[in-house]
Amino acid sequence: MAAVELEPSLAVKRKAAETYDLLKGTSLFLIGMNCAMKSNLGKVLADSLRYYYFDSDGLVEETSGGEGAAESFLGRDEIGFRESETEVLKQLSSMVRLVVCAEMVLLRV
Repeated sequence: MAAVELEPSLAVKRKAAETYDLLKGTSLFLIGMNCAMKSNLGKVLADSLRYYYFDSDGLVEETSGGEGAAESFLGRDEIGFRESETEVLKQLSSMVRLVVCAEMVLLRV
């Protein structure tokens, strides 16, 4: 069994090391459905690149007053919650050396 099969993060770390100079501090945004694999990948990338890691849902929770408040906000006003998330992502997009995980959500209208 290959080392990459035993430790998938080794391949990510190796690729991060190869591309570090090319990135020149450019932030990376990982967009997809909410899952642990995306978060784990983001953390490994951030660690390997010596970038800061952020999860957009976590930041929206902080700005909403905590996890319970964010869940309540999402339940009452999903569009407002997503607008808050969009604002957080806009602010992060102006920064450098970040790995940001964001959930891809299809709004129910």
